[in-house]
Amino acid sequence: MPVRKRSKRSKKLSAYASFKKEELPANFFSAFKKDALILANEKTRKFAKELSAEVKEIIRKQKYKWEPLSEDYLEHKERVGLDTRIYMATKEYVNKGIGYWEVGRFIFVGPKPGIHEPSGLKYEWLARIHEYGSFKVGIPARPLWRPLLSVAIRRSKTLRKEYYNAVARVARYRARDKKEIKVG
Repeated sequence: MPVRKRSKRSKKLSAYASFKKEELPANFFSAFKKDALILANEKTRKFAKELSAEVKEIIRKQKYKWEPLSEDYLEHKERVGLDTRIYMATKEYVNKGIGYWEVGRFIFVGPKPGIHEPSGLKYEWLARIHEYGSFKVGIPARPLWRPLLSVAIRRSKTLRKEYYNAVARVARYRARDKKEIKVG
């Protein structure tokens, strides 16, 4: 009979959970599930906060190579006293329109729900216009969210490893504590 090779991850997790079921407190699994959810929320919230801060920094420091503003619009911004950087005319989009927020169990990062006062547009529409451009009014595409998505996907792999390690630590702690676990 062939022996199935165990993955590195399953070896790590089984090393942390090397307790027999009868050695565990009676409500171990319900308490562990609650702890795992709390950890997942904390890690996700931290990730969302970091990603939101990174988006704002990209805009403030103009880290991406976007097509420059037209000469006419640049002169208009200087004449009216607006910030001459891309995405930064009134700074409202960066300061109020981008961030992270929670709805139920979900955490979102991106343009927040709301209206950009100077233009009267929803933040999400303003983001779409900048992201994909508008041929009708001569705004070139200046992608911000698409490149950031690939960064977020790469980072989520690291976040998953951190989460697994944290969950394993909680499992070890809960398993060693032979008392009934208070849930609530």
